[in-house]
Amino acid sequence: DDFSDGNYTSNPTCKISAGTWNVDPNGSNHGLISKIKAQKVNLQNVLGAFLNQNSTQSQNEFASIYTPIKLPNAFTLKVTLTSRDRQGGLNLGVYQGTSGSTLYRMVYQPGATPGIAIQKVTSSGATTIASSTGGYNLEDGQPHDLVLARDASGNMTVTVDGKQAASGKDTSLTGDMTGLLFVNSGGTYYIRSVTVSAT
Repeated sequence: DDFSDGNYTSNPTCKISAGTWNVDPNGSNHGLISKIKAQKVNLQNVLGAFLNQNSTQSQNEFASIYTPIKLPNAFTLKVTLTSRDRQGGLNLGVYQGTSGSTLYRMVYQPGATPGIAIQKVTSSGATTIASSTGGYNLEDGQPHDLVLARDASGNMTVTVDGKQAASGKDTSLTGDMTGLLFVNSGGTYYIRSVTVSAT
């Protein structure tokens, strides 16, 4: 989806579970837009039942949006985005089950070291599988490609603009994945396009 139709509600269907998201099909920062005021928030405390949340607290702390879609355990998720604020992390993941609390995700933390991480999330919390050796600052007004790939053997990589940022392996989550979940925890992000496919 490149959101050129001006909406996120059909073809495919995205559903907001917290915060505010909207689509601007025009301008230099087009796409699916999320803006959250930066603050300290422990994502491990708010991951549970993401797909069913709609509390006032979550509206203020983070913004999350998801797309139900059946995928195999080996997948490639590519997100092209523009980041405006050097603050607040962005989590882009593929979840399993119905609550959104079990998933693999790539995490971007602007201005931090490490700047990129691969994590597994379960009801017990988040476990870092791999991370970059340095930081990433994507706030230059240009679009950047973030790709999370996982093969059938559990090998996982994140690339940023075609260059490997982190790699690791995890085989603990088996079975099909059931959707995409994006979480903005305090930045301004313009998601220009999303592509997901079987690997």
